[in-house]
Amino acid sequence: MFLLTPLASAIGAMFTGVLGFPFYYWYSNKIQGQFLSGKYAEQSVSDEI
Repeated sequence: MFLLTPLASAIGAMFTGVLGFPFYYWYSNKIQGQFLSGKYAEQSVSDEI
């Protein structure tokens, strides 16, 4: 069972992707993209070394 779990997980992920991607692609085109809302924090990169 320990060796079959990763294989079963990969097959399940592929199955979900094959079934889910066409719906996601259709819906995303229908609403003309994705809209993001909420609070976002800006991250800055400092030059401290």
